[in-house]
Amino acid sequence: MKVILVFLMMGVLLISCTPKFFVTNIRQANPGKIPSIVYALPQTGIRVQLNYSKETFKRGPYYQFADKYLGYKDVLNKDYIRFKIESIQIETFETIDTGHFYSVWNLKSFEEFHCLCKKGLVKNLTENSDPELSQNFIIPESKEIIFKDNTMKKNLSEKEETVYKTIYRDSLPVLVSSREKRIGSRSLEDKSKEAADIIIRLRKREFKLIAGIEKTIVGDKPRQYAKQYPDGEAIKYMVKELDSLENELIEMFIGKSQKEYLTNTFSFVPSKNFAELFVCSFDENNGISTTEDKNSIILRINQLNRTTNFKQFLIADENLKYKGLVYRIPDAANAEIHYKQSLLFRKQINVFQYSPVISVPTH
Repeated sequence: MKVILVFLMMGVLLISCTPKFFVTNIRQANPGKIPSIVYALPQTGIRVQLNYSKETFKRGPYYQFADKYLGYKDVLNKDYIRFKIESIQIETFETIDTGHFYSVWNLKSFEEFHCLCKKGLVKNLTENSDPELSQNFIIPESKEIIFKDNTMKKNLSEKEETVYKTIYRDSLPVLVSSREKRIGSRSLEDKSKEAADIIIRLRKREFKLIAGIEKTIVGDKPRQYAKQYPDGEAIKYMVKELDSLENELIEMFIGKSQKEYLTNTFSFVPSKNFAELFVCSFDENNGISTTEDKNSIILRINQLNRTTNFKQFLIADENLKYKGLVYRIPDAANAEIHYKQSLLFRKQINVFQYSPVISVPTH
């Protein structure tokens, strides 16, 4: 009997001497002592992806003669750029909340901690690093718009002119005329007239190909050409090339445009009392800017407060020592993008920092 009592007393002493498990904020860490593990709580970042187009318009070199030679009205008469929002997306990512580092003391089993890590409720400091928070305002330069000149004649023109000279014969002045050739650059109107003439000839040629009619080499008697092109593939190819030549020449009169699709991203980590945030400004003429004005794009978040009742699970003693692992469950919120007082995009997201910190006693 005495032996049993001795063993019971030894067991009570061993239990009382075993260090108790508890968790503290890293700011309450005991100097000189090493905790079992240090971890952090996650917080949610928001990444706004703005997809937009940049269309560059360039007037043609012969725009002022479009109506005169081709009958085209209201052609481009100046160069300009137009921007347009194509789509907006909202994504979330996780980062470390620097205000919530915790030390775990006297942890015997890491099973519960690893379980919380797998579910993303706590951040293991030895694993993934934080994503970089960035505002990407880079707008690449547009490619130069080049017009292809398919005219046939030389740029230089040769003209014969009558030149008068005064010579002296027997001390008397005599006016003598002569013909001289002079070379100079062709005028812009001459070039545009030639381009218009080629367009008309291309249209006539295409019509004759489509109709299957062509003139013979000698004479004006029409003959059928369709039988000479197997399966009509050659005609299709020729018509395609004629259309391409015609369009390139027409662009010299009406102008042309090119469109690029661009993406800018903006990353934020909202605070607990966050309501709205300026993302950027977007103007149809100037594109993206960082100046807040009437064209501002605003990010608004409406908290749904579905986890407010979790505050009752924050269990700690008078020394702020928690009896279980500290973590938090993300709360739901509606993220909205507003532009010019209009709602462009809405998405429900989960935000960790909107939820209270909780601690459930560990086993």
